[in-house]
Amino acid sequence: MAVTQSAVKTCELLIGGKWQASKAQDFANVWNPSSGELIAKVPLCKADEIDEAVQAAQKAFPAWNDTPVVE
Repeated sequence: MAVTQSAVKTCELLIGGKWQASKAQDFANVWNPSSGELIAKVPLCKADEIDEAVQAAQKAFPAWNDTPVVE
């Protein structure tokens, strides 16, 4: 089955609890290993987006770390 470019999902970034499109211009393909079908593209983020994600994770860590496992 041929996959058209429009049928391939471009993954977004989850930073600070919000989904956002990446500013990246380069992407990597994600293949379904059982069928060989192209199913998505992931952004190859630059340092600024990675830094933004790391800062958001560091900010969220104290509250997350105090959350009981059952929650």
